[in-house]
Amino acid sequence: MDEDQLVAATISGIPRLPSGLVERPRLLERLNTDAGLVVLKGPTGSGKTVLLAQWARAAPGRGVWLSIDPEISAPAPFVGTFLRRLSTAGLITPDRESASIEAIVHGRSPWSALREEIEQIGHPITVIVSNADRADTETLRGLIGSVRALPILQIVASEDRSTVLDQDGLDLVLDRVIITGVDLMFDMDEIGELLGIDQPRAADLVEATGGLAVAVHSLAHIDRAGGTREDLLDAAVGAVEAHFALNLDAGYRGSEAMAALMRASVGDDLTLDLAIDLAGSDAILDALEEASRDGLGEWAGSGPLRVFTFNRLARRLLQRELERRFPSEIEHLTGIVARWSQRNGRPDRALALAVGMGDLAMASELVKNSWYDLFRGHAAEVREALGSISVSRLRPYPLLAMMLAICFNARGLRRARGFQLFGMAISAARSHNSRVTPIDRVLIRASESAALRVTGQLERAASPAAQALEILEEIAPEEKDAYAAQLPLVYGQLGISLYYGGKESKAMEAWTLGVAEADTRGLSTGLTCVSLSAGVHAINGDMPESRRFVDIVRTGPWSTELTTGYGGAFYRLAEAMLALEEFDPARAQAHLDLLAPHRETIEHWIAIERADAMVGLLSGQPAAALTKLDSVEAVRGRLSGPSRARKEFSSTRALLHLALGNTEAAKNVLRRDAAESSQTTVDRARVALVQDRPGDTLRMIRESTTMRGAPVRTRAEASVLELAALLRTVPTDRSRRALDLMAALLLDRGQRLALALVPAGDLVRIRELAENSGHDNLFAGIDVRSVLGDGLRIPSLTDREQIVLRALMHTGSANEIAAELFVSPNTVKSQMKSIYRKLGVDNRDAAIAVAVARHLLTSTD
Repeated sequence: MDEDQLVAATISGIPRLPSGLVERPRLLERLNTDAGLVVLKGPTGSGKTVLLAQWARAAPGRGVWLSIDPEISAPAPFVGTFLRRLSTAGLITPDRESASIEAIVHGRSPWSALREEIEQIGHPITVIVSNADRADTETLRGLIGSVRALPILQIVASEDRSTVLDQDGLDLVLDRVIITGVDLMFDMDEIGELLGIDQPRAADLVEATGGLAVAVHSLAHIDRAGGTREDLLDAAVGAVEAHFALNLDAGYRGSEAMAALMRASVGDDLTLDLAIDLAGSDAILDALEEASRDGLGEWAGSGPLRVFTFNRLARRLLQRELERRFPSEIEHLTGIVARWSQRNGRPDRALALAVGMGDLAMASELVKNSWYDLFRGHAAEVREALGSISVSRLRPYPLLAMMLAICFNARGLRRARGFQLFGMAISAARSHNSRVTPIDRVLIRASESAALRVTGQLERAASPAAQALEILEEIAPEEKDAYAAQLPLVYGQLGISLYYGGKESKAMEAWTLGVAEADTRGLSTGLTCVSLSAGVHAINGDMPESRRFVDIVRTGPWSTELTTGYGGAFYRLAEAMLALEEFDPARAQAHLDLLAPHRETIEHWIAIERADAMVGLLSGQPAAALTKLDSVEAVRGRLSGPSRARKEFSSTRALLHLALGNTEAAKNVLRRDAAESSQTTVDRARVALVQDRPGDTLRMIRESTTMRGAPVRTRAEASVLELAALLRTVPTDRSRRALDLMAALLLDRGQRLALALVPAGDLVRIRELAENSGHDNLFAGIDVRSVLGDGLRIPSLTDREQIVLRALMHTGSANEIAAELFVSPNTVKSQMKSIYRKLGVDNRDAAIAVAVARHLLTSTD
């Protein structure tokens, strides 16, 4: 660049800076942009002016620097000043300046006059506008319009607080770069390099100053060679204090507004109501506006949802002054923030504040009011808040002890102390100590129950849940009022423990009470109880009841976020099962997919995975459904107990094998995994029907001693199987009586899915009989198709062939097998040939591979 070009490439009006300021290549590079608008937004002291001045001195084009003050904040005086600066910089002539200003005085639009003059310049110019937040909004909108109208104009503006220059959506109409307060702060690497100090000291300074530029620039002039770490930190804090002192005049610092700011600094994120509560007056709002302008913090959001956040250093200094001037108020103010945090969905913060004050009574009260939220979502925060408190201090507060014990136990941390706390809390709950209130006893027993449940001790979990339910029934309504919002959640958790502990009727009772509590008091916390009621009714096959609860959720006040979370999981399960009853697997899958973020952790995973497998079955993908079920069980079953998972999945897994034509695998699953129950009886009866043994199907169902008390879904499947077996074996009259009973049950309970769980030929016969007997409404409006196909696709192995197949696992020698079974080698060879033919293989290894894949062999074989 020659001398003439150097003279041409200047910004006029750059403010004078002190010598020795450090440069920041990272940010200077970001300013070298062709964007029409560049905005630097950060608090006072964050280095905006220094950075702009350093950049302007080396900027490649020409332009002017404008600093906004109240006298030129409106459009007309601003444009007048703008024109004078252009004239001073030699970018327009004095005559043109005078003529344009005169035209504005006589009514011409200031922006029209300005744009005309800039167009006459004919080459790109840059205008730096510092303190842009002091300009009127109309003035800033005029600047934006000018940038959009004039491709040769670039505006680089700095602001302490938000303006229209950084509003959302502006990027849609012009190119813009925003450098935020976070960008402007010095990071650890920059501080270390610029000040010549090691990483630990640099990290300390970032913590002490927040990377505020004014502090770093001040430290750059301090002799650090012999200074200790503490000397450096003191200097940093002193620099920041001096900076803020310069930005607050003496009257402001000594005023009621300053006292209000001190009190408000106890809160971290200040909503309007919290700020007023802390300061004791709505005058705090004006003080916060002033604080925002002075760089003490900034606003986010708009309207009544606005939130003010002090920057870290300002808050620290205000709190230090609060401790000096009003020390007796700190505990009261902290209590205000704690209670506000609890009311506004931050129970972890509330607990930490109460414990930090040493007020364990308040902490215990907070746990009562936020028990569920702390238990479900803030275990780490509970451990951090309560973990360092001695057992002796926790002894008078058994609810705190129990909460901490659960949170230790949930992650396998400090188990010994967890058990100690657990025992102490349970002992207190069982004692007659008057300090332990009935509500305390309920929550302790509920916590005990939940802790046992999540560790897989399902039957043991039911007992404390039942005890808690009994205590709740004895508490007078007025005593429950203070904890009303928690009660539906507590009932929900008690019901879950009872349900998984085998006490389904008591679980339903708990959920009914929870729904009633929520409904009576107009609370939204009843979702868990409504959802669980809907899901369990659907699992049992009571579809009208399930639909009633589903409709409550559909028309209720709950967001999609809630109905797809833990509390709404059984609602989604109910929706999926209602869709399956209508043979709409796509809709069912859509509901289950909404639970995807929780599938790996939710305790209801077995019920959800069974429904998911049924979706695969109705979608014609039994192999994929079986593979997925096996994979999920392998992962989740290790955590919850493999025997429980295998037992719970046995019915679904057997059904999937039948759909694949693999009756031997289905039989093996039921023999190996299933518990003796009415559902297992039905599953075995189905296998017999598929194997063309209708007599065995009838015998199993009719001789079952548990069928009368079985869930409706099980009885519905049994009635369909019984009719299918009758149609294969007996006269039509008996079949019609069975049809009447089956139709009455299915139509009353809103079930159709059971019709699809028989072989295709049987379904055809059932449909024909229904249409000829006045029961055609049984199939009205739905396309029922058998999921079991037309019959067997994999030949059955005889009992003797299964014995030989198991022997093949250990040896391929016909002589050894013959000796073991006390038969001739030729007999064994004949049976081996029959096995190979049925399995479609020609050697021992292939036979074993197919047998394992089809569950014809168990792991013990």
